[in-house]
Amino acid sequence: MKKSELIKELASKANVTQAKAKDIINILTNIITKKLSKGENVKIDGLGRFHTVTYNRHNIKAVNGSNMCLEPRISPRFSPSKKLKEAVKTETEPEAKQD
Repeated sequence: MKKSELIKELASKANVTQAKAKDIINILTNIITKKLSKGENVKIDGLGRFHTVTYNRHNIKAVNGSNMCLEPRISPRFSPSKKLKEAVKTETEPEAKQD
């Protein structure tokens, strides 16, 4: 699903204009981004948790055999909730064959 499709569906379900739905999605995205940039977690019940992972500086061997040093970095991550995992699993499980 693209952002434009999400906007249309949100507008339809929430009975708001597409412009208002776009604003809501942009505001939500900005809030999550700002919280993550401050090192905070964002947990949405039924959906999951947005958090960051810190990678320390470390050396690796490149494909060509040379040594490379990877600089420390912080990366955003999303961990789905148990409820979301169960919903996806239920929706994608093949139906049991009955004899």
